[in-house]
Amino acid sequence: MNCPDLFGIDGLFHTPVTVFIKDVIRHMNPMPDHPDVYQFLGHIIRQCDIHGIIVAVDQTHSVITYTVDDGTGMIICCRWKNSMNSEKAFTLGTSVRVVGRVSHFRSKKQIVIDSIGESWDPNEEVTHMLQAMVWKKRLYRHDFVVPDIITENLEYIKKDLEQTRSDVDAIGPGEKPELEDTKEGYQQAILQYVSNTYGQQQFTSTDLLVATELEEIAQRVLAKDLDGTRNGQIQSLLVESLNTLCNSGDIVSSKNDYGAYCYQLMDQVRMEKEVLSIIQDTVNNESSLVYGGVPSHYIQAMVIQRGFVVNEKRFKGCLEKMVRDGTLYLSSKFEYKIPD
Repeated sequence: MNCPDLFGIDGLFHTPVTVFIKDVIRHMNPMPDHPDVYQFLGHIIRQCDIHGIIVAVDQTHSVITYTVDDGTGMIICCRWKNSMNSEKAFTLGTSVRVVGRVSHFRSKKQIVIDSIGESWDPNEEVTHMLQAMVWKKRLYRHDFVVPDIITENLEYIKKDLEQTRSDVDAIGPGEKPELEDTKEGYQQAILQYVSNTYGQQQFTSTDLLVATELEEIAQRVLAKDLDGTRNGQIQSLLVESLNTLCNSGDIVSSKNDYGAYCYQLMDQVRMEKEVLSIIQDTVNNESSLVYGGVPSHYIQAMVIQRGFVVNEKRFKGCLEKMVRDGTLYLSSKFEYKIPD
């Protein structure tokens, strides 16, 4: 499967694969023209899940590197300090579970850590070994087959995806060169990259830090004010840009299932549909209690309950847009109804 538009059809593309370290070293090969994506047996993957003992620790001002050994091999696992929050560095001999992005550095494979945790129960390591063996035999070794209906309509799907990208692309062709050399341009490039690569999937700052095209833009931005660039400077620019995008409501931050901080694009269309659904359900189920309209704070609470990570500024902007479009109206201050 060499078509990037189809990578995400395979469920393992969005899931850390449970493996031995030898599998990472021997069987994961970068896809041509897609250095952040790897071919693993019959599947296209990005992340892995390993379990082992820390046998070496090293650190610089911006990164901690752990060498992890699981008995089948050793691999370096990198943890950017700005993503650690209150997390303390682990010591030699600690049994850990590591989930992260596979990458290359100086021609060697490494794992850029999304989450790392100490394993207190020895059964966890045994369970991991059994899962790695069983899933490799029953799942990983079997090639993912693209459904016939997708293969038959591939050209139509590509055109539809390209049109969708054009619709959401906030950067006009004539403006792009000028924007790329500024912080604002870098932020727009982040939004475009995330939209094309992840859509509504969660991503981490590490995912963006290892993206070659964003790194090149960051280097040009920094080159205006600095004599050369270093990883730490690119990292600081990325963190600043993500904070700005969070404050503007273009993206939202949360924690993923592994406890690591992650981000997600704001889905304006889906949020509008949920707002309409919430108001309609509230009126239908509690008609005797709803005389004027549904309060905005109640709508926001229900949106969060339905799985959204809500940015306050963007949520208010969503309601204001719906009022302008005529899909909602203010029945009183901060209360909304759907037109009859």
